[in-house]
Amino acid sequence: PTLPVSLGCVKPLSSACKELERLVGSREFRHGGHPILRWMASVVEVKNDGNDNIRPVKPDRAKSVTRIDGVQAAVTALDGWVRRENKAPVDHRVIVMR
Repeated sequence: PTLPVSLGCVKPLSSACKELERLVGSREFRHGGHPILRWMASVVEVKNDGNDNIRPVKPDRAKSVTRIDGVQAAVTALDGWVRRENKAPVDHRVIVMR
């Protein structure tokens, strides 16, 4: 099923951001060596609202020409995974982006 995603504030995507951080840290996130996604991941920053809610942001939006669209797309996609109805255990979970 398709789930609506709120992109305007921090809290709705915080769980997905934390899951992406966990996947990257545990080396379960695979992007096939994609150079553009690697570049986006190298420039993305995390904004914390002070209530343990996080979201990806571009560094200094007014001056930066960097892009984080691929990272934001990954977070948005993971949001559906985090909020899915059937939370049955998965034998092997690797996220692949190409």
